[in-house]
Amino acid sequence: MEYTVRAIAPQDGPAIRYLVEMSPDAGSFSVVYRSLFDPYEVTMALHPGSLGVVAENPADHTLAGMAYVRVGTGRFHEKMRPLGWLYGLVVHPDHRRRGLATTLYFKALELARKAQGPDTLFLASVQEDNPASVRAAKTWATEFVEGRIRFLFARTTNRPPAPLAGLRVRAAGERDWEAYAEGTNKFHLESELAALVTADGLRAFHARQPFAFPLQTCLVAVGSDDRPAAGISVVFDGLVETGLYPDLPLVQRVLNSFLRFAPSNGVLKPLSVRDLWYRPGFEAAALQLWKTAAWELRDKGNRLMAAVDPKSPLAAVLPNSSFLPYGGGLVALAADRTLDQTKTLFLPF
Repeated sequence: MEYTVRAIAPQDGPAIRYLVEMSPDAGSFSVVYRSLFDPYEVTMALHPGSLGVVAENPADHTLAGMAYVRVGTGRFHEKMRPLGWLYGLVVHPDHRRRGLATTLYFKALELARKAQGPDTLFLASVQEDNPASVRAAKTWATEFVEGRIRFLFARTTNRPPAPLAGLRVRAAGERDWEAYAEGTNKFHLESELAALVTADGLRAFHARQPFAFPLQTCLVAVGSDDRPAAGISVVFDGLVETGLYPDLPLVQRVLNSFLRFAPSNGVLKPLSVRDLWYRPGFEAAALQLWKTAAWELRDKGNRLMAAVDPKSPLAAVLPNSSFLPYGGGLVALAADRTLDQTKTLFLPF
């Protein structure tokens, strides 16, 4: 079958909704995401700087598949390089096993290279237990890195964390952006794939209201000098997109009855941690921010979520989500050099 593969367009929203809701992934822990607003607008709001591609079924002009790539920059072997983060690959069950995932991936790579140049690097998070995703990634990736993604979840809570002597948590404001940018850049200075953060970028990102209400927040832990010792940035995905568990396997349903890794009503309202950093010696401040976010943002979502490299100092600071029925995945990379695995990886997933 000949598909029409093209750039995604704003008018594709209704067709995207149908495609996503009809196409649960094939991993062992399947989640179907449902947009509460136009799906195209939701993706652009949650992942600014994204480009997308779709494949149209020539028989009825419905969408047979889609994929996104978020463009930006990141550090690679001590130099800033253009990066493309591949995500959101969906292929309708009726159109699987036809090479469509590979076609979509390569079209997304083409769009990103046109936007950022031929030396753009690409990476994606791939489920190890999803053979189709692994096969598709092998067609473009030059390297697979195992054991470098750890997913962390925290259930939101009605109980505030105990106060931490000498520190208090407050919302970040105009006076904090310079210190916040400096703090996060220093924290990720030796991390592969980390971007440079600027005060202007932070200011613009946290001023956004794409749906006429704030979609993100930034909290800082400060000492007596009121200077940020740690910071956390959280996006309220669950206000615009929820996750449903359509076919939770029996074993996981039994586990969930007492571990509660999935919400009891079957509706996931994610709170995505986009960044978390701390100044040297303030590990406790980072943990306090994590706990505070799980409490203060309970009306915005029901699961605080993050992806960290097990080699990152954050992995030793934040509680391990031992109640999860899965651990992490593979990092797939397309680059002109192999990844420096002696360094911490910054994971923008």
